[in-house]
Amino acid sequence: MSAKIVVLYMPVIHQGYLNFLSKYQAAAKWYVLGPELLKLDDTLRKDIRALPPAQVLAFLRMFDPQKIIQIIDEEEFKNLYTSSSLVIMPDEQLSRMLADKYWPNHHVHFDSAFLRWDSQKAKTVKEVQPDQVMVPDVFGQKVLRLAYQEAQKSADW
Repeated sequence: MSAKIVVLYMPVIHQGYLNFLSKYQAAAKWYVLGPELLKLDDTLRKDIRALPPAQVLAFLRMFDPQKIIQIIDEEEFKNLYTSSSLVIMPDEQLSRMLADKYWPNHHVHFDSAFLRWDSQKAKTVKEVQPDQVMVPDVFGQKVLRLAYQEAQKSADW
């Protein structure tokens, strides 16, 4: 059986991250991306709310004192993936970029938990699957027509 290893960028502490980490409580190790790796994504430079990795590490060690948790730098990250490990990362742009760059021929499990805004997911077009389809009646058609007429009066409708 493969040893599970969690690698993540955790800029803030919120319930989504706590749920994610609880889901992978049995993982052998948790790694927090270090400053060297975070610099590879220039958009993170402007994230003023982000906690430094050292503070995240301190919190995680309180959250799970028994877990092996450490900050991972670029060199360690390159050599982290082995055939006997299952690497788990949040399914977000930064995780995918790092996995593609350093482990292009290896399988990484990307967990779909929503932890933070992701531009690729935000731009993904998904067809709406309605749970109910309504056919407008005469009254509904009249109301929609009036709403459309009102919309013509506004620049931002």
